[in-house]
Amino acid sequence: MSLCADGKTKSFDQNADGNAKSEAINVLFLQKAKDALRIYGEVRHVKCEFTQIVNTETGPRYGFYREPRVLSNFIKNFYEEAGVPPNAVEYVEAFGSAMADVDKVELEVIDEIFCKDRDDSLMVGSVMSNIGYGEAASGISAVTKVLLGYHKGLLASNLHCETPRQDVEAIRDGRLRILTDHARFGRTYAAVNGMSVTGVNAHVLLHGYYKPKDLSRYKCNIPRLVTISGRHESAVKKIIDDLKSRPVDPEELAMLHNVYKTKITGHMARGFVILDTQANSTVSLHEKMDYFDDSKRPLWFVYSGMGSQWVGMGTQLMRIPIFAAAIERCDRVLAPKGINIVDIITSEDKTTFDNILHSFVGIAAIQIGLTDVLHALGIVPDKIIGHSVGELGCAYADGCLTAEEMILSAYSRGLVSVQTPFVRGSMAAVGLGYHQVLIQQFEIT
Repeated sequence: MSLCADGKTKSFDQNADGNAKSEAINVLFLQKAKDALRIYGEVRHVKCEFTQIVNTETGPRYGFYREPRVLSNFIKNFYEEAGVPPNAVEYVEAFGSAMADVDKVELEVIDEIFCKDRDDSLMVGSVMSNIGYGEAASGISAVTKVLLGYHKGLLASNLHCETPRQDVEAIRDGRLRILTDHARFGRTYAAVNGMSVTGVNAHVLLHGYYKPKDLSRYKCNIPRLVTISGRHESAVKKIIDDLKSRPVDPEELAMLHNVYKTKITGHMARGFVILDTQANSTVSLHEKMDYFDDSKRPLWFVYSGMGSQWVGMGTQLMRIPIFAAAIERCDRVLAPKGINIVDIITSEDKTTFDNILHSFVGIAAIQIGLTDVLHALGIVPDKIIGHSVGELGCAYADGCLTAEEMILSAYSRGLVSVQTPFVRGSMAAVGLGYHQVLIQQFEIT
């Protein structure tokens, strides 16, 4: 095996002079299609076998070189087993060792196998030109490159291939096309060819599993919150900047939600962004990044009492389906009693809450809806506290009351307040903390 002096692996280039060594850690997750939530490609056939170690006058020749006949028979047998005609393959991810004699044999065998009865040029590339020779990890690296191509619909170009070698007739005649630029392809059959220094050959046949995204199914008039974590703030910023640079993809955001919904060890940087779409472009309504000290802070649900109502307080919240469903449940209970809860929480009429009954049921309905949203997000409070009618909210959050029971309790309390004879009185709201009103010194006699 030859190592290049300049660190550039020039796969299939006229001036190829060996490869650069590299390290890689990669993983493929194989799953039955019926169980998979996300599919990048289908594995149609795989074969790996010892083919030969070339014997020379000086002894065994370990390395990537294969006799053309041996390599050709291996690949021919592969496609006979797969039951797929080689000319159906539109891209070959070759080994591309950047060693002159090895590349020449590989390209000529690819021409022999894949270009027979072919109408168009066969695209050929090698990830080794991009990342070097990763030894045992090189095969998975090559498969990963093809899967990313399926995902994006774009095959990555070869690096350092300024002059595709002219001693291969198929390149001169255009039957083989070395990808010197990124290239779009049909996401059909793609082959990955691999070799080892110990005489083993491997071949994989993949097929794309691309489904065009119909983002119109996810149309939503609610800005989207995305939470991110990373080892450094720069990592969080990079992800947020990337999201802002492209149209909002709800499926991608759902994946990010799944990734970051649980704590990741070592991710001390946290951030969030609220994304919206304006004039076909993605905008950030608000974003923030900071470092997390890994301490768990107590989470409280605080339910307010009378006086927290305001005109139109539920208008924007009704855009949230879970919240709207909660209000619909309340409406089914209150409608027979002549109460239109949707109108109460969305009306812009400033006299709506002059009726204290409207205040009670309005506050209760909002608290039910918000509690349902928080529960749907998997947010569980450590403590719950409420004041006045907010104590009903506590009972609902704690599972002591159903939504129907809570809204009827609020209705009954409001009805009593309306029907009870009015007793004149007054109340003062004092904006002082308990340290200021606490009696510091007193004497008991």
